[in-house]
Amino acid sequence: MPSVRLTSVLCVLFLTTLRSGVNGRAERERRYFCPPPCKECDHREGCKLCDDRFSLYRLSIGYGVCLGSCPIGYYDFQGICTECGLSDCLSCSDGYTCRRCKYPYKLYNSACHAECPPPLEPVRYRAYGMICRKPREETKDESTRRPSNVTE
Repeated sequence: MPSVRLTSVLCVLFLTTLRSGVNGRAERERRYFCPPPCKECDHREGCKLCDDRFSLYRLSIGYGVCLGSCPIGYYDFQGICTECGLSDCLSCSDGYTCRRCKYPYKLYNSACHAECPPPLEPVRYRAYGMICRKPREETKDESTRRPSNVTE
């Protein structure tokens, strides 16, 4: 299960009041109060709808919470955290466009690969993990270079 930073309370508050019903009999009325940033909720499913800047994520028990950003392996689709459709992908922009791969996979053409296709080589980037790119051109040996202060 992915780690989740919760930005809302997991409980739903409700208030039970008595009001006069038909024929003067007392009836119970239950109203739910959703903690922000949740806009709509109930006591069984938790949050059902989040404020615009948040995404709805369903915990493994089916309980909904509002998050500032979706957890690893998920992306925001119309306000709902949706699982990436790619098995080796850590971060995706939609269901099939990977932005970062799980270790030791390498990112190439928006997908994760065990190895880079030739002639590409794997390179580690802090923001993107391992990606495949063209090899850098080899630089001339320093001993054959002329120092910049020598003139002819």
